Amino acid sequence: MVVYQRKYDIVHHLKKGDIVVSDNFRGSFPTGITIGIIAIILISPVQGQSYNNTQPFSKNPKLDSLLSQLISSPDMPGFAQTHNLYMQDGKIRVVVEIVNETALLPDYVLEETRYKTKIQALVPVEKIAELSGETNVTFIEAPLKPYADTSAPGAASTPKSGFNSGVLIIFSMILIFFIKKIRMW
Repeated sequence: MVVYQRKYDIVHHLKKGDIVVSDNFRGSFPTGITIGIIAIILISPVQGQSYNNTQPFSKNPKLDSLLSQLISSPDMPGFAQTHNLYMQDGKIRVVVEIVNETALLPDYVLEETRYKTKIQALVPVEKIAELSGETNVTFIEAPLKPYADTSAPGAASTPKSGFNSGVLIIFSMILIFFIKKIRMW
């Protein structure tokens, strides 16, 4: 058997029937495992991150999770204030989605404004679950709060929170490239 050593490879001249395990395989296998572990560690923070204040709590499919938490809270006014919900005299401001534009709501609902199938209304907190049982109602949620856009006109918005998965993937690829280059030298 004659063996020639090159910069990156070992070439074997064998007789027919000889079995050889490549030196390159033995050298690159641990590196591949290491690179895989590093890539998984770098990418793993991206998976499963959630910055939503409202956890999936609702058992009632017609009721927003935040409102479900409110009606089961021992301190409803405190909960409403903490989550920026408008509450006055035991009534909470909600958006009620109805089946069609002509559907009516019960008398205890104080309608503030209406647009197509959405009604903004004040509802007694103790009646929210009852309202969700109405046949005309398809969903009840807390109204969205408008926020002023304080960024300069034309300025690119920056991510508010979390990791940018593209950056982590690119960083992982660059790291893999450098590790492989180092192994070749």
